[in-house]
Amino acid sequence: MTISFTTETRHPESPCVECGHPLSASGGPCEAKPGDLSLCIYCGSLNAFADDMTLRMPTVDEFLEVAADSEFQEARRALMKMIEDRKFSIDAPAKKP
Repeated sequence: MTISFTTETRHPESPCVECGHPLSASGGPCEAKPGDLSLCIYCGSLNAFADDMTLRMPTVDEFLEVAADSEFQEARRALMKMIEDRKFSIDAPAKKP
């Protein structure tokens, strides 16, 4: 499966609902709109876009919708791997010359 993130959407800076990291852009196959879901690039948590395009906590129905979506779950697994690899490279001790 190929996951395409060719469109960047700028939105008002708002914190991830889980980790609190400020976010002001998202990537996806098309421009994001109110009600769309997004994953935090820092922690992998699910966020939803409010009517004003700030981030909000997803509803139970939104959580259930993505839980049943195999493509979304594959994208989240890939993101979580990237996050874990980034943490490892940041935390790894520097190599001595």
